[in-house]
Amino acid sequence: MILTCILIIICVSEITLCFTFPTPNKYYLWLPSWKAIFKPYPGIMPGVTGNVVFKTNSEGVRGDELTDKQRIKILAVGGSTTECLYIDQQKTWPYILQNNLSSAYRQDVWVGNIGRSGLSTTGNLIELKYLLPQYRKIDLIIALVGFNDFQSALLNTFIQNNLKSDREKIEMVFVKHPSRIGRFYENSALWKIMQKFINYYSRRNKGIVEDTAGSWYIGARNARKRASQTSNNLPDLTSSLTVFENNINEMIDLAKERSIRIIFLTQPYIWNKNLTPAEKDLLWFGFTDDKKNYYSVAALANGLKKFNLRLAEVCKRRNVECIDLESIIPQDTSVFYDDVHFNEGGCLKVADVVTGYLVGRGENKIPAPI
Repeated sequence: MILTCILIIICVSEITLCFTFPTPNKYYLWLPSWKAIFKPYPGIMPGVTGNVVFKTNSEGVRGDELTDKQRIKILAVGGSTTECLYIDQQKTWPYILQNNLSSAYRQDVWVGNIGRSGLSTTGNLIELKYLLPQYRKIDLIIALVGFNDFQSALLNTFIQNNLKSDREKIEMVFVKHPSRIGRFYENSALWKIMQKFINYYSRRNKGIVEDTAGSWYIGARNARKRASQTSNNLPDLTSSLTVFENNINEMIDLAKERSIRIIFLTQPYIWNKNLTPAEKDLLWFGFTDDKKNYYSVAALANGLKKFNLRLAEVCKRRNVECIDLESIIPQDTSVFYDDVHFNEGGCLKVADVVTGYLVGRGENKIPAPI
């Protein structure tokens, strides 16, 4: 009798949840039509002012709605330096680029921001593989990549994540996606709700949990200052660089299959030998697995430069465009509020560099739509 009651409750709950939380028929990087307000703690992020609005459209993309009025459609791909989480929507470099190009071309341009904190090229590949078929014809992909590949290589997770199945990668990248065929219980609404809670609570004690005020930066920076050891010697990056190169090649292949132009950007950084004490206080990256030992500024600059150089080499070999932001962007707080993340001035600079590349010679480098 008790077993029968339990089965009835499970069945009723499953039916209710299926109607309440229907399985999406698309892939969503963020929740669709979502809005959040961030209020960065004063002084934590030099060059970031006021409250920050973060909005997604009905496709779960940070950006305006994608409509037939937009004659040129661009996707900005990458990690947190594309996402610009703590930068107000209209001050992010993808949004400024959208406005710049709309003005330069005198027609509506759409730039959808599908950058996501923590995503390496492994995740970016999954984004392009599953999102491109959902959108109206994309004319251009702009990919700012390399940093998360490098940082995860320092933690020995880059190659591990790359070896995961597509199914595991999809779970890692998208907040909502179509259910996939698997064991019967994995497709039930109850199982999925349970998994959401398990994943949420397991993440709370792992890595960095970003908050609306950005106050976690205080702890992250203090942890670097308290480091018991700072190393100048990087681990062997050979295998990680090979995986990175393969991922870049696959991203290029995906773009070419759909006749989409793709432009890569190297990742700039603040690390240099002339950092002021105030600038050093902003640093928090370069942590290792034990969170007590860190890599030096010189080691970090050397390591990320290897990824930037490999990106440039692949682009040259594949005859694909690459803008070397590393050699253009100043290495100070006029651009960065920490190791690699752009403040409002940095976003403006990046957008201006890309705009200048696309239209600076009076050429419409993005083919005009027919």
